[in-house]
Amino acid sequence: MGALHALVERIAERWRDDGVQLSFDGPIAQIEVDGTSLTRRWWWIDAENPDHRRALRMSSSLEDVLLIGDRIPLSLAERARRHNGWYIDASGNAYVRAPGVHIDVRGRRTAAPAKPKSGLTNARETNLMSARRAQVIFCLFTWPDLVTMPMRTIAEASGVSHGVAHSTIKALTDEHYLLPGSASLTRQDELLDRWATAFPLGLGRSLELGQFVGEPDPQAWVAAGHDVYVSGEHVVDGLHGPNLTLYVGELEPALIARSRWRRPDAGRAANIVVRRTFWRELRSPLDDRGDAPAIHRAPALLVYADLLASREPRQREAARAMRGGLLEHSG
Repeated sequence: MGALHALVERIAERWRDDGVQLSFDGPIAQIEVDGTSLTRRWWWIDAENPDHRRALRMSSSLEDVLLIGDRIPLSLAERARRHNGWYIDASGNAYVRAPGVHIDVRGRRTAAPAKPKSGLTNARETNLMSARRAQVIFCLFTWPDLVTMPMRTIAEASGVSHGVAHSTIKALTDEHYLLPGSASLTRQDELLDRWATAFPLGLGRSLELGQFVGEPDPQAWVAAGHDVYVSGEHVVDGLHGPNLTLYVGELEPALIARSRWRRPDAGRAANIVVRRTFWRELRSPLDDRGDAPAIHRAPALLVYADLLASREPRQREAARAMRGGLLEHSG
Protein backbone atom coordinates (compact mmCIF):
# COMPACT_ATOMS: atom_id res chain seq x y z
CA MET A 1 0.00 0.00 0.00
CA GLY A 2 2.95 2.30 0.66
CA ALA A 3 4.18 2.00 -2.94
CA LEU A 4 0.66 2.61 -4.28
CA HIS A 5 0.30 5.67 -2.05
CA ALA A 6 3.53 7.09 -3.48
CA LEU A 7 2.31 6.53 -7.05
CA VAL A 8 -1.03 8.19 -6.39
CA GLU A 9 0.62 11.15 -4.66
CA ARG A 10 2.94 11.61 -7.65
CA ILE A 11 -0.06 11.84 -9.96
CA ALA A 12 -1.78 14.26 -7.58
CA GLU A 13 1.34 16.46 -7.57
CA ARG A 14 1.43 16.49 -11.37
CA TRP A 15 -2.19 17.69 -11.56
CA ARG A 16 -1.71 20.36 -8.89
CA ASP A 17 0.49 22.16 -11.42
CA ASP A 18 -2.62 22.50 -13.61
CA GLY A 19 -4.86 23.75 -10.82
CA VAL A 20 -6.56 20.42 -10.00
CA GLN A 21 -6.33 19.45 -6.32
CA LEU A 22 -6.58 15.70 -5.77
CA SER A 23 -6.71 14.20 -2.26
CA PHE A 24 -7.73 10.86 -0.75
CA ASP A 25 -9.57 9.61 2.32
CA GLY A 26 -9.42 5.83 2.17
CA PRO A 27 -11.47 4.65 -0.83
CA ILE A 28 -12.84 8.15 -1.51
CA ALA A 29 -11.07 10.67 -3.73
CA GLN A 30 -11.77 14.40 -3.61
CA ILE A 31 -11.23 16.65 -6.63
CA GLU A 32 -11.17 20.41 -6.21
CA VAL A 33 -11.07 22.68 -9.26
CA ASP A 34 -12.07 26.34 -9.64
CA GLY A 35 -13.65 26.37 -6.19
CA THR A 36 -15.80 23.27 -6.82
CA SER A 37 -15.31 20.13 -4.74
CA LEU A 38 -16.27 16.68 -6.06
CA THR A 39 -15.95 13.24 -4.43
CA ARG A 40 -15.94 9.70 -5.84
CA ARG A 41 -14.68 6.26 -4.93
CA TRP A 42 -11.47 5.54 -6.82
CA TRP A 43 -9.76 2.55 -8.39
CA TRP A 44 -6.07 2.21 -9.24
CA ILE A 45 -5.46 1.03 -12.82
CA ASP A 46 -2.33 -0.93 -13.72
CA ALA A 47 -2.42 -1.04 -17.52
CA GLU A 48 0.61 -3.37 -17.61
CA ASN A 49 -1.01 -6.06 -15.47
CA PRO A 50 -2.99 -8.64 -17.60
CA ASP A 51 -5.02 -9.83 -14.62
CA HIS A 52 -5.97 -6.27 -13.75
CA ARG A 53 -7.06 -5.52 -17.33
CA ARG A 54 -9.12 -8.72 -17.41
CA ALA A 55 -10.89 -7.80 -14.17
CA LEU A 56 -11.75 -4.37 -15.56
CA ARG A 57 -13.23 -5.89 -18.73
CA MET A 58 -15.43 -8.12 -16.59
CA SER A 59 -16.61 -5.23 -14.39
CA SER A 60 -20.25 -4.52 -15.18
CA SER A 61 -20.08 -0.75 -14.79
CA LEU A 62 -17.67 2.13 -14.30
CA GLU A 63 -20.40 4.54 -13.26
CA ASP A 64 -19.52 6.88 -10.38
CA VAL A 65 -15.90 5.63 -10.28
CA LEU A 66 -12.68 7.64 -10.65
CA LEU A 67 -9.96 5.63 -12.40
CA ILE A 68 -6.37 6.61 -11.56
CA GLY A 69 -3.21 5.21 -13.10
CA ASP A 70 0.08 5.89 -14.82
CA ARG A 71 -1.74 5.36 -18.12
CA ILE A 72 -5.42 4.83 -18.87
CA PRO A 73 -5.76 2.68 -22.05
CA LEU A 74 -7.77 4.34 -24.83
CA SER A 75 -10.45 1.64 -24.84
CA LEU A 76 -10.98 2.00 -21.10
CA ALA A 77 -11.04 5.80 -21.33
CA GLU A 78 -13.72 5.65 -24.03
CA ARG A 79 -15.77 3.21 -21.97
CA ALA A 80 -15.51 5.45 -18.90
CA ARG A 81 -16.76 8.49 -20.83
CA ARG A 82 -19.74 6.50 -22.12
CA HIS A 83 -20.75 5.31 -18.64
CA ASN A 84 -20.23 8.41 -16.49
CA GLY A 85 -16.84 7.22 -15.30
CA TRP A 86 -14.00 9.65 -14.63
CA TYR A 87 -10.27 9.13 -14.99
CA ILE A 88 -6.98 10.90 -14.33
CA ASP A 89 -3.54 9.62 -15.32
CA ALA A 90 0.10 10.58 -14.97
CA SER A 91 0.47 11.37 -18.68
CA GLY A 92 -1.85 14.37 -18.39
CA ASN A 93 -5.07 12.79 -19.66
CA ALA A 94 -8.28 13.27 -17.69
CA TYR A 95 -12.05 13.20 -17.93
CA VAL A 96 -14.19 14.75 -15.18
CA ARG A 97 -17.65 16.05 -15.90
CA ALA A 98 -20.08 17.49 -13.33
CA PRO A 99 -22.15 20.68 -12.98
CA GLY A 100 -19.70 23.56 -13.30
CA VAL A 101 -16.70 21.34 -14.08
CA HIS A 102 -15.62 19.87 -17.42
CA ILE A 103 -12.11 18.46 -17.83
CA ASP A 104 -11.46 16.48 -21.00
CA VAL A 105 -7.82 16.01 -22.00
CA ARG A 106 -6.96 13.24 -24.46
CA GLY A 107 -4.04 11.96 -26.49
CA ARG A 108 -1.16 12.83 -24.18
CA ARG A 109 1.55 10.22 -23.82
CA THR A 110 4.28 9.85 -21.25
CA ALA A 111 7.36 11.37 -22.81
CA ALA A 112 10.11 8.83 -23.48
CA PRO A 113 13.52 9.85 -22.13
CA ALA A 114 15.28 11.79 -24.85
CA LYS A 115 18.98 12.25 -25.35
CA PRO A 116 19.92 15.67 -24.02
CA LYS A 117 21.09 18.24 -26.54
CA SER A 118 23.73 20.64 -25.29
CA GLY A 119 22.49 20.08 -21.75
CA LEU A 120 19.02 21.50 -22.53
CA THR A 121 15.68 19.82 -21.94
CA ASN A 122 12.54 20.20 -23.98
CA ALA A 123 10.45 23.04 -22.52
CA ARG A 124 7.22 21.25 -23.43
CA GLU A 125 8.09 18.29 -21.21
CA THR A 126 8.17 20.40 -18.04
CA ASN A 127 5.45 22.95 -18.89
CA LEU A 128 7.45 25.71 -17.25
CA MET A 129 4.53 28.15 -17.47
CA SER A 130 1.88 26.03 -15.76
CA ALA A 131 -0.16 28.09 -13.28
CA ARG A 132 1.68 26.90 -10.16
CA ARG A 133 5.15 27.25 -11.67
CA ALA A 134 4.21 30.70 -12.97
CA GLN A 135 3.55 31.70 -9.34
CA VAL A 136 7.13 30.75 -8.44
CA ILE A 137 8.60 32.59 -11.43
CA PHE A 138 6.53 35.66 -10.55
CA CYS A 139 8.05 35.72 -7.06
CA LEU A 140 11.60 35.21 -8.34
CA PHE A 141 11.12 38.22 -10.63
CA THR A 142 9.45 40.34 -7.97
CA TRP A 143 11.87 39.54 -5.13
CA PRO A 144 15.19 38.61 -6.79
CA ASP A 145 16.77 37.76 -3.41
CA LEU A 146 14.52 34.67 -3.30
CA VAL A 147 16.86 32.92 -5.75
CA THR A 148 19.42 32.39 -2.98
CA MET A 149 16.93 31.51 -0.23
CA PRO A 150 15.92 28.05 1.02
CA MET A 151 13.35 26.10 -1.01
CA ARG A 152 10.92 26.32 1.92
CA THR A 153 11.02 30.14 1.73
CA ILE A 154 10.47 30.12 -2.03
CA ALA A 155 7.47 27.82 -1.62
CA GLU A 156 5.91 29.94 1.14
CA ALA A 157 6.39 33.19 -0.76
CA SER A 158 4.88 31.68 -3.92
CA GLY A 159 1.92 29.94 -2.29
CA VAL A 160 2.89 26.52 -3.68
CA SER A 161 4.05 23.19 -2.28
CA HIS A 162 7.72 22.43 -1.68
CA GLY A 163 7.55 19.96 -4.58
CA VAL A 164 6.28 22.56 -7.06
CA ALA A 165 8.91 25.07 -5.95
CA HIS A 166 11.66 22.46 -6.36
CA SER A 167 10.43 21.35 -9.81
CA THR A 168 10.25 24.97 -10.96
CA ILE A 169 13.80 25.71 -9.87
CA LYS A 170 14.94 22.52 -11.60
CA ALA A 171 13.10 23.44 -14.82
CA LEU A 172 14.58 26.95 -14.76
CA THR A 173 18.03 25.43 -14.30
CA ASP A 174 17.50 22.84 -17.04
CA GLU A 175 16.48 25.59 -19.48
CA HIS A 176 19.41 27.79 -18.43
CA TYR A 177 17.27 30.58 -16.96
CA LEU A 178 19.04 29.88 -13.68
CA LEU A 179 22.67 28.84 -13.56
CA PRO A 180 23.98 26.67 -10.69
CA GLY A 181 25.42 28.94 -8.01
CA SER A 182 24.00 32.08 -9.62
CA ALA A 183 22.35 34.77 -7.47
CA SER A 184 19.93 35.91 -10.19
CA LEU A 185 17.91 34.73 -13.17
CA THR A 186 19.49 34.85 -16.62
CA ARG A 187 17.94 35.55 -20.05
CA GLN A 188 15.36 37.54 -18.15
CA ASP A 189 13.92 39.32 -21.18
CA GLU A 190 13.03 35.99 -22.80
CA LEU A 191 11.63 34.56 -19.57
CA LEU A 192 9.55 37.70 -18.97
CA ASP A 193 8.01 37.48 -22.43
CA ARG A 194 7.15 33.80 -21.96
CA TRP A 195 5.60 34.45 -18.56
CA ALA A 196 3.51 37.42 -19.69
CA THR A 197 2.31 35.63 -22.84
CA ALA A 198 1.12 32.64 -20.82
CA PHE A 199 -0.51 34.73 -18.06
CA PRO A 200 -4.01 35.48 -19.47
CA LEU A 201 -4.98 31.85 -20.15
CA GLY A 202 -2.75 30.33 -17.49
CA LEU A 203 -2.06 31.86 -14.10
CA GLY A 204 -4.46 34.76 -14.65
CA ARG A 205 -7.39 32.47 -15.38
CA SER A 206 -6.57 30.14 -12.48
CA LEU A 207 -6.65 33.08 -10.04
CA GLU A 208 -9.92 34.58 -11.27
CA LEU A 209 -12.70 34.78 -8.66
CA GLY A 210 -15.28 36.71 -10.67
CA GLN A 211 -16.06 39.41 -13.23
CA PHE A 212 -18.45 42.29 -12.59
CA VAL A 213 -19.75 45.64 -13.81
CA GLY A 214 -19.91 48.70 -11.59
CA GLU A 215 -17.88 51.58 -10.24
CA PRO A 216 -14.17 50.66 -10.01
CA ASP A 217 -13.93 51.51 -6.31
CA PRO A 218 -12.46 48.96 -3.84
CA GLN A 219 -13.11 51.02 -0.69
CA ALA A 220 -15.78 48.63 0.62
CA TRP A 221 -13.16 45.90 0.90
CA VAL A 222 -10.78 48.06 2.92
CA ALA A 223 -13.61 49.24 5.18
CA ALA A 224 -14.38 45.58 5.89
CA GLY A 225 -10.80 44.96 7.01
CA HIS A 226 -9.22 43.55 3.84
CA ASP A 227 -5.92 44.42 2.21
CA VAL A 228 -6.51 44.81 -1.51
CA TYR A 229 -4.11 45.08 -4.44
CA VAL A 230 -5.19 47.04 -7.49
CA SER A 231 -3.80 46.53 -10.96
CA GLY A 232 -4.33 47.43 -14.60
CA GLU A 233 -5.11 50.91 -15.81
CA HIS A 234 -6.43 51.91 -12.38
CA VAL A 235 -2.86 52.37 -11.10
CA VAL A 236 -1.26 53.97 -14.17
CA ASP A 237 -0.84 57.75 -14.20
CA GLY A 238 -2.56 59.25 -17.21
CA LEU A 239 -5.01 56.37 -17.67
CA HIS A 240 -8.47 57.10 -16.29
CA GLY A 241 -10.63 54.38 -17.79
CA PRO A 242 -13.43 52.43 -16.08
CA ASN A 243 -11.51 49.15 -15.68
CA LEU A 244 -10.24 47.70 -12.42
CA THR A 245 -8.36 44.51 -11.68
CA LEU A 246 -8.44 43.68 -7.98
CA TYR A 247 -6.49 41.03 -6.06
CA VAL A 248 -8.00 39.92 -2.73
CA GLY A 249 -7.72 36.96 -0.39
CA GLU A 250 -11.18 35.62 -1.17
CA LEU A 251 -14.44 36.62 -2.83
CA GLU A 252 -17.08 37.86 -0.38
CA PRO A 253 -20.59 38.22 -1.84
CA ALA A 254 -21.54 40.77 0.86
CA LEU A 255 -18.75 43.07 -0.29
CA ILE A 256 -19.71 42.62 -3.93
CA ALA A 257 -23.22 43.80 -2.98
CA ARG A 258 -21.86 46.64 -0.83
CA SER A 259 -19.71 47.79 -3.77
CA ARG A 260 -22.84 47.70 -5.96
CA TRP A 261 -21.14 45.40 -8.41
CA ARG A 262 -23.11 42.83 -10.36
CA ARG A 263 -22.51 40.12 -12.90
CA PRO A 264 -22.55 41.47 -16.48
CA ASP A 265 -25.61 40.89 -18.61
CA ALA A 266 -25.29 38.59 -21.61
CA GLY A 267 -23.26 40.27 -24.33
CA ARG A 268 -21.86 42.96 -22.03
CA ALA A 269 -18.20 43.02 -21.06
CA ALA A 270 -17.18 43.26 -17.42
CA ASN A 271 -15.08 46.23 -16.31
CA ILE A 272 -14.02 44.74 -12.95
CA VAL A 273 -12.01 41.53 -12.57
CA VAL A 274 -11.40 40.10 -9.09
CA ARG A 275 -8.51 37.67 -8.66
CA ARG A 276 -7.04 35.80 -5.71
CA THR A 277 -3.80 36.88 -4.08
CA PHE A 278 -1.39 33.96 -3.89
CA TRP A 279 1.94 35.49 -2.87
CA ARG A 280 3.35 36.27 0.55
CA GLU A 281 5.26 39.51 0.25
CA LEU A 282 8.84 39.50 1.48
CA ARG A 283 9.31 42.37 3.91
CA SER A 284 12.46 43.70 5.50
CA PRO A 285 12.69 43.70 9.31
CA LEU A 286 13.12 47.49 8.96
CA ASP A 287 9.84 47.83 7.07
CA ASP A 288 7.65 49.94 9.35
CA ARG A 289 4.42 49.80 7.37
CA GLY A 290 1.41 49.47 9.62
CA ASP A 291 -0.87 46.48 9.60
CA ALA A 292 -4.06 48.48 9.01
CA PRO A 293 -5.99 47.32 5.92
CA ALA A 294 -5.18 49.45 2.89
CA ILE A 295 -5.28 49.68 -0.88
CA HIS A 296 -1.93 48.68 -2.36
CA ARG A 297 -0.59 48.81 -5.87
CA ALA A 298 -0.21 45.23 -7.10
CA PRO A 299 3.34 44.04 -7.74
CA ALA A 300 4.68 45.55 -10.94
CA LEU A 301 4.84 42.26 -12.84
CA LEU A 302 1.09 41.70 -12.34
CA VAL A 303 0.33 45.27 -13.42
CA TYR A 304 2.45 44.70 -16.52
CA ALA A 305 0.70 41.42 -17.37
CA ASP A 306 -2.79 42.86 -16.80
CA LEU A 307 -2.05 45.87 -19.00
CA LEU A 308 -0.48 43.75 -21.72
CA ALA A 309 -3.48 41.39 -21.76
CA SER A 310 -5.83 44.32 -22.44
CA ARG A 311 -7.11 44.92 -25.94
CA GLU A 312 -6.82 48.67 -25.47
CA PRO A 313 -3.82 50.29 -27.20
CA ARG A 314 -3.20 52.79 -24.38
CA GLN A 315 -2.92 50.06 -21.77
CA ARG A 316 -0.63 47.96 -23.95
CA GLU A 317 1.55 51.01 -24.55
CA ALA A 318 1.76 51.59 -20.79
CA ALA A 319 2.87 47.97 -20.39
CA ARG A 320 5.63 48.38 -22.94
CA ALA A 321 6.84 51.46 -21.06
CA MET A 322 7.14 49.35 -17.88
CA ARG A 323 9.16 46.54 -19.42
CA GLY A 324 12.62 48.06 -19.02
CA GLY A 325 12.02 48.85 -15.37
CA LEU A 326 10.91 45.27 -14.66
CA LEU A 327 14.08 43.85 -16.14
CA GLU A 328 16.27 46.34 -14.29
CA HIS A 329 14.56 45.50 -10.98
CA SER A 330 14.94 41.75 -11.38
CA GLY A 331 18.55 41.92 -12.52
